[in-house]
Amino acid sequence: MQHQHAAFTKPEAPMLPVPTDSAAQPADAPCVQDFRITEKRHPFFLLDSNHRRRADICYKLAGIGLFIEPLDDIDEISASSSDYGVVLAEDSEKCSIPELIDCMINSGHWWPVIGFAQQVDTTRIVEAITSGAVNYLQWPCDPATIARAFQAAQANAITTANQKMRELKALSQLNVLTPREREVLSWIAQGYSNHSIADILAISSRTVEIHRANLLRKMGARNTSDAIRIAVEASLLGPSYALENGADAAE
Repeated sequence: MQHQHAAFTKPEAPMLPVPTDSAAQPADAPCVQDFRITEKRHPFFLLDSNHRRRADICYKLAGIGLFIEPLDDIDEISASSSDYGVVLAEDSEKCSIPELIDCMINSGHWWPVIGFAQQVDTTRIVEAITSGAVNYLQWPCDPATIARAFQAAQANAITTANQKMRELKALSQLNVLTPREREVLSWIAQGYSNHSIADILAISSRTVEIHRANLLRKMGARNTSDAIRIAVEASLLGPSYALENGADAAE
């Protein structure tokens, strides 16, 4: 079978084929009927600085009917006119997954990201998933494995993107707070009063009131309930968040 290089083909609605006669498929062929997408389809992108590997990935995926648009750098994602997409991205020192996701946040949109690397490092996997990646693969791998990862990400692309954008927006609102203000907010989100928070933190109630007023102003929250909503969307739960973010800072 003659393969068509993905760099020269960009179908309007990339979709894995569903053969009508499964018996005609070679015994070792990927089970492409498992890859059928019935929801709204979104384009697939490959971000990889290694041109030879990028061509190899595109070629092998095209061999099972999955056409992917290769990209040179992060800026091409920010400049894309697509509302939604799924990105297979190299995780490297040159362009890490957390950096890619930060770039997408700053550009005002978020797409599901599948990270990959040839030399897999547990720390980098944790960092990638924590920052928002939906999957992480080791290359080289079976093209069918990549296809299944795309399918899982694509099926929930819109729902996941909307949810993630709310979370990321909330996180950006929390980033303007000092460690102490984040700590106070974490206790507020759990329903503690000013007096109780003061006792927990060994500070005065008046100081807690000042922190509360400052964090509402910085976050642009209309009231305490709005601040709690933002904290919940950002998954700010309990003192563990404050401790992890160094909330032992001085008042």
